[in-house]
Amino acid sequence: MTNSSRTRHPCGCMRPIWITGSPAANRLPLRLTGVRSSSSIGCPAATTFGTTPATINSIIVDPDNSSVVYLAASTGVWRSANGGLDWTLGTGSDVGDVRSLVLDRSSRRQARILYAGISGHGAFQSTDGGKRWTRILSKNTEAVADALAAVSGAAMTQVVLDLAPPASPPAAGGIQVIYAAIAGKTKALDPVGLFVSTDQGRTCPSRPPPG
Repeated sequence: MTNSSRTRHPCGCMRPIWITGSPAANRLPLRLTGVRSSSSIGCPAATTFGTTPATINSIIVDPDNSSVVYLAASTGVWRSANGGLDWTLGTGSDVGDVRSLVLDRSSRRQARILYAGISGHGAFQSTDGGKRWTRILSKNTEAVADALAAVSGAAMTQVVLDLAPPASPPAAGGIQVIYAAIAGKTKALDPVGLFVSTDQGRTCPSRPPPG
C-alpha cells in the first residue's frame, strides 16, 4: 500500500497527498511523475508539480501551518502553500537529487530556515521558507576537500543533514549547529566523514573531534 499524508483544505475535507512508499514493502523512495491531491466531492481537482518523473525522498509539513508542505525530490526542493494543490520549485535547489531535507522548527514562522543535502553538490540553506536556496557546503569546502583527497579517486555523492537541538530559549537566528554526513564514491559507496558547523555554515565546517 502506498504511503499517504493527509491535510485539511479550506473547504473542510480531508484529501490525501500521495508522496512516497513501495506498493510491496512500504519502503522509500517511490518513483512518481508528480505529487497530487486526490479529488473529493465538492472540491476542485488538484494540480501536479513538475513535468518530468521524479523520485520523492522526503516530505515535511510545517508544524505551525499544515497548509505549508516542503518536499525533497530528485528534481529539487518543492514548496506548497495550500496543502499540496500547487507546487513551486525552490530557486537554486534544482541542481541534483535532494536526499535529505530538514526544517529548523525553532525558526520564525514568517521566515522558516531549511537545509537540503543534494547529492554531488553539498548542503544548501533556505532562510525564506524554501523559496530560495544557497549552497553552504560543497566538495571544495576545505574540510570536505581534505577528506576526499585522502582517498584516491573519491568523489562526493550523497549528503545527509541533521540539526542540533534548539537552544532554550531558541536563538533568534535559528539553530546554529548543523551536521553533515557525506558519502564518497570510489569502488563502493563509502562514508567520507561527518562534518559539523557551529554557525549555520557561514565558516568552514570541520570534522568533530574523536571520542
